[in-house]
Amino acid sequence: MRELITKLKSEYEAIKAINDDLNLPEALQIFLKVVEDFDFEPKSKLKLLEKFDKVLGLKISEMQESLILPSPKVENYLKEREKLRQNKLWAEADIIRERIREEGYEIEDTEQGPKLSRI
Repeated sequence: MRELITKLKSEYEAIKAINDDLNLPEALQIFLKVVEDFDFEPKSKLKLLEKFDKVLGLKISEMQESLILPSPKVENYLKEREKLRQNKLWAEADIIRERIREEGYEIEDTEQGPKLSRI
């Protein structure tokens, strides 16, 4: 029930913003609020976002998840950082983490190993 109310409220607010002299900044703000709502069931969220997209023209239905392929430099940093972490050289590993960040990547340490994402 909460999800239906959230969906209807978001849809109403977006239409209201668009009808308010094409208030696109407010409509985009509502769009992003829906994107960031992790309590929203994914299929319902996608349908709502696609409905918003008919007006906003962001072409979200054409977006695809892309594989992150880091440069050889970043891959070397990752290997070096993992060796430092295995040897419990935390300060040195943090320096390498910062170098990787300067290359445009964020590291998340998981049980399966480090996970890279673009900043």
